[in-house]
Amino acid sequence: MKILLVEDDKCIAGFISKGLKQEGFSIAHALNGMDGYLLASTEKFDVAIVDIMLPEIDGLTLIDKLRGRKITMPILVLSAKKTVDDKIKGLKAGGDDYMTKPFAFSELVARLKALIRRAVRIMEPIQLVIGNLSLDTDKREVKCEEKKIELQPLEFDLLKYLLKNSGKSIAPENIDNVFKRFYRCDESRSKQGHGLGLSLTAAIVKAHNGTISVKSKINEYTSFIVDIPLF
Repeated sequence: MKILLVEDDKCIAGFISKGLKQEGFSIAHALNGMDGYLLASTEKFDVAIVDIMLPEIDGLTLIDKLRGRKITMPILVLSAKKTVDDKIKGLKAGGDDYMTKPFAFSELVARLKALIRRAVRIMEPIQLVIGNLSLDTDKREVKCEEKKIELQPLEFDLLKYLLKNSGKSIAPENIDNVFKRFYRCDESRSKQGHGLGLSLTAAIVKAHNGTISVKSKINEYTSFIVDIPLF
């Protein structure tokens, strides 16, 4: 996840940048409103942290200009201005959340993650369709030829992952995350509590008369290839 930090206080910016990098985020830092505007206009970010009292362009003007350009990334306003009127101005300008200084770093991280989750849900397509198989992410329903298929929560999430990433290879740096998420023990599905992972994927695909195969190249990539008949 990539974060834009627009903060003119080098001490605060250094503290935030160091902490967020330790949390696994990538950080781009701008010391003034103009540089922040240029970065936000030319690069893609998952969320931005913007101070109000900035040189060249103040934070409220910066946010207003970004929204005017239809840049919709979530923006968290982080400012020493604490009055209710200040918070209202920040939100009306286009901010999605508002935190005051001084702040707890753990709360900042929690708020940033919440903003990112909210943005992902808004951007996520409701219907995922391949051939005669459809998945509704809002209702959490799966249908094949309009016939509803009952899936366990983990099965649904795994099928959604496969449909969203159909035709894509899994990048080496993401392989561990995929297996950590889906390869887990589940006593409700097996008396021995065997992990699900690819065996579950194969079961779902087989139920729809499809096939799954694995293609890999050492030290480069591993691809899970799913084929489901269109008719």
